[in-house]
Amino acid sequence: MNGVCVKWRGWIDLERLDGVGCLEFDEEAAAREDAQLRNQLNRYNERLRQFDEKQRAYRNAAAQQPHHNHHLGHHHHHHHHLGHHVSGTSGVTTPADKFY
Repeated sequence: MNGVCVKWRGWIDLERLDGVGCLEFDEEAAAREDAQLRNQLNRYNERLRQFDEKQRAYRNAAAQQPHHNHHLGHHHHHHHHLGHHVSGTSGVTTPADKFY
């Protein structure tokens, strides 16, 4: 049985598909599986602790950095739009000038 620490104990007649058996708790397999799970959990907790330490160190380092003025080092470009004034109507058609 997958994932369960048991042993099947008994006999089966494969021609008649008859027999007697039972499932018994396998203490040795359970102990091995428990140790493996605890080991895996310890490794996971260690990685989590290391991650937390790195995050804490990063946050502390970021908090100790002086704040830079975000305007320094940036060049501001001012664009001036020149208005074009066209005198007269040469080349310019208005709705009144169109013939249908």
